Amino acid sequence: MLSGQGNAAVTEGKRDRVREIVLELAELDDGALDETSRFVEDCGIDSMTLVEIVAAVEREYALVFEEDQIRRMVNLAALREVFAEALARR
Repeated sequence: MLSGQGNAAVTEGKRDRVREIVLELAELDDGALDETSRFVEDCGIDSMTLVEIVAAVEREYALVFEEDQIRRMVNLAALREVFAEALARR
């Protein structure tokens, strides 16, 4: 860890990568997803795709999300928040 960077800091690159994972796996255009777009209601992402998104983020960053954290992942902002919490825990 670099001095002055906090525990496994969530860089802008990591935040962008999480967004890229969602766009890629949900097969969405860039403009179809903003911070508060609800994955299911606004973007039409089904439950299997949500599982794939969670698994891809876990795999890429060697994380394991708790069930209550996964339930909170209703939009990109919430996913990024849970992602930051999980990075801080490790």
